[in-house]
Amino acid sequence: MRFIDILIEDFYLVLYGITLIVALLNYRKYYDTSLKYLPILLVYTFFNELLGTFIHNFEEFQFVSDNKHADYNVIIYNIYDVFFFLYFYYLYRKLLQKSKYKKWIWYATFAYIISVLINPFIQDPLLHMQIYAYVIGASILVACIILHLTTIRVNYGPFGIHNNAMLWFDLGLLLFHLGYIPIAIMTHDYYFEKFQEFIHLRTIHLALIVIMYCSFIVGFLLMRKRAFR
Repeated sequence: MRFIDILIEDFYLVLYGITLIVALLNYRKYYDTSLKYLPILLVYTFFNELLGTFIHNFEEFQFVSDNKHADYNVIIYNIYDVFFFLYFYYLYRKLLQKSKYKKWIWYATFAYIISVLINPFIQDPLLHMQIYAYVIGASILVACIILHLTTIRVNYGPFGIHNNAMLWFDLGLLLFHLGYIPIAIMTHDYYFEKFQEFIHLRTIHLALIVIMYCSFIVGFLLMRKRAFR
């Protein structure tokens, strides 16, 4: 019963699972495009969130020895962010046609990796969100999305712009990170200690997750291979 209660409380796990299933069922639409690795990231997302839930709720999964911080699971999200951002940098580097954009993304990726290596000297990654690396990584991703949105063409022959999955992915990612960057900045040092004070921000955070993954689902369902750009 406790596991069911946890699933009800952490309902977004179900949303991650649905997104993954929809992505796999529609894989034939994009198996030979730059999106072909996205299901791997979605599998990682689902199991990472599942592990985070177990760490937070079950002592057997906790790996911080300090009892005060035993239920902290932030380290797995710090690691996840690295893979998340690097995948989408790769994706947008493939999608954007202009060489100057590709070169800019390479430089930005290098800057993000440097921030990932430096941030642990400022904040303990076991106890704190790597806020500097996250803000830099998310800002780069937002810039990539905006660049891509400016290149999406309206006319796809028999298909409409809504059949381009990347439009939906762009919108979901953009709305999430524009909304979550200020939340992360406000709460990164005190999220666990002052959880109740930030409960309204957590509600907004969860709403942003729902918006992003619903956008992914819509993108997978409406996408047509010939409309993919």
